[in-house]
Amino acid sequence: MFDFGDWARAPQSSKARQWVEARDWWSHSVLLTNACTNKPRVAKSTPQRAAVAPILVGIDQPRNIFSYLPPWASRWFGYRDVHPPPRPVYIIWLWSWIGAFCGIALIQAVFEQAQYFVRRGVPGIVASYGASAVLIYGAIDAPLAQPRALFGGHFFGALTGVIVAKLFGLLPTEERFQELSWLAGSIACATAIVVMQMTKTTHPPAGATALLAVVNQEIRDMGWYYLAIILLTSTLAFVVALLVNNIQRRYPVFWYTPAVPAHLRPPEDLQPNSSSDQPIESSPDTRTPSLMNEPKNIVSDAGSTV
Repeated sequence: MFDFGDWARAPQSSKARQWVEARDWWSHSVLLTNACTNKPRVAKSTPQRAAVAPILVGIDQPRNIFSYLPPWASRWFGYRDVHPPPRPVYIIWLWSWIGAFCGIALIQAVFEQAQYFVRRGVPGIVASYGASAVLIYGAIDAPLAQPRALFGGHFFGALTGVIVAKLFGLLPTEERFQELSWLAGSIACATAIVVMQMTKTTHPPAGATALLAVVNQEIRDMGWYYLAIILLTSTLAFVVALLVNNIQRRYPVFWYTPAVPAHLRPPEDLQPNSSSDQPIESSPDTRTPSLMNEPKNIVSDAGSTV
């Protein structure tokens, strides 16, 4: 057993060695005591550790801003603590019909009954929103039906269509414009698709939004005012979608950026290395042997094996 009296009288060099032996003996005794009494050693909490813990919880998954609202309010923005269970198909059919009816009716009521829009020659509804109704009221879980695609797709489609219409409007006569309307419409629709792809706002009905800005005379006469009408129409359709789709379903799935669950993310060792453009080559010892290097048995005409 270690004697502290002998340690006090020992030289300085031997004291350090004896101190290490005493420390090891003490650690071994504590571990042996815990093992015999079945009492695991628990670290005591400190003020510093308690203060850091709330910061580390969920640091890789930022909290949704709508989670701070009461449940009765956050549900109308598509937020749920737990994903709602799947509904019977007839429930989906019912709310899809109600949503499409209310959305299209509200848009037409605003633009056909309000004299402010009637005096400016605004059409009752832009036809492309009939296709948007299929997405935001029927296929509400699709990425193409989320707010970013709805607002961004229609806006960039309308912007592209108006720009193309203004450029072709520089032609000397209206007859010449009508002769080249097929070219203007094709350029507007094709360019709108690329713009939506670049901005990650792909919304299929927005292709018609760009096309109508060129081939429809009533819409072409509105000019830049067409952009404001598109934003207002998207807002009306989206408000109805928030109210109707969140009664027994959930919409939107995301507002701007889709959240990828942690268990669906690829491991770091499988992600491509952005710092190098060179392809990753396997090492010689793990490379799949080529069939050209394998020995082959060749049978000659005489029947012998080479």
